[in-house]
Amino acid sequence: MKGKVNPNAFRHAVAREFILNGGDIGTVSQILGHSGIGVTKQFYAMFSAEELKREDDRFSPISRLDGRGRGHNRR
Repeated sequence: MKGKVNPNAFRHAVAREFILNGGDIGTVSQILGHSGIGVTKQFYAMFSAEELKREDDRFSPISRLDGRGRGHNRR
């Protein structure tokens, strides 16, 4: 099956959501059965500038100073 809707696209989307929701890359690597986290990083942990900014805001200690960081509903 090829195109936007296929098992590999679903696997990719689930892995990215896992990471974007705070799951660690080592765990998702094991779940996916990869030989190492390098494989996972290469194919699943590539993020847009907007995604990187959102994650920086979410986890940065600086962001927490003004109430924008972790524990606040940003999504």
